[in-house]
Amino acid sequence: MSYLPGRTWTGKVEYIYPSLNPKTRTLKVRLRFDNADESLKPNMFAKVTIYAQPKSGIIVIPREAVIRATQNRVILSLGKGRFLPREVVIGIESGDWIEISHGLDEGDVVVTSGQFLLDSEASLKASMKRMTAVPEKKMEGMSEKSKGAKEVRGIIQSVMADHKMVNIKHDPVPELEWPAMTMDFKVADDVDLDSLKPEDKVFFDIDKMGDDFVITSIIKHEETRGN
Repeated sequence: MSYLPGRTWTGKVEYIYPSLNPKTRTLKVRLRFDNADESLKPNMFAKVTIYAQPKSGIIVIPREAVIRATQNRVILSLGKGRFLPREVVIGIESGDWIEISHGLDEGDVVVTSGQFLLDSEASLKASMKRMTAVPEKKMEGMSEKSKGAKEVRGIIQSVMADHKMVNIKHDPVPELEWPAMTMDFKVADDVDLDSLKPEDKVFFDIDKMGDDFVITSIIKHEETRGN
């Protein structure tokens, strides 16, 4: 507090108001402090830090690793000069760190170097296209039916049912000239994810829909496809 430099009070949150201010989108809380000498006056401004209980079992990465866009992304380093964009769902931000609630697994290596934090959305989109496994010109030359692949073999890494997404480590896909890699896929609305879990071995079909490759069918290895 600039009025009383060097002085610190320790208190607690007594009440959290139930609604946001519709104009400022802020939330009020009531704090209680011991103010025996009445140094704290009504309507004073103060800098307040609120400490919450620590969370365990979460994945955190440096804040600068997240590329902010319509869909937040990070760039994974796959080794040997290969990189892969990965959509992520962010959680709590604290200092220089940010929680990733969906999209990353423990051990994934994310890029934090400045050259990946592009200055504009246009250059970001261009960079993503350069890093995609299938060159855009080759995709334009394919027929609509060839913009997909059938019975791709893979292993589920994570299931994001709330976001209709799965992360799969898959074998090479000759139809699309993809190497073996791990990537996120969106899933068609009629595909059931409830029976899937990490480490499940699966076959899946993918189709190009707009700018995304979408899984249109997925089954476990031990199941058989209908004709």
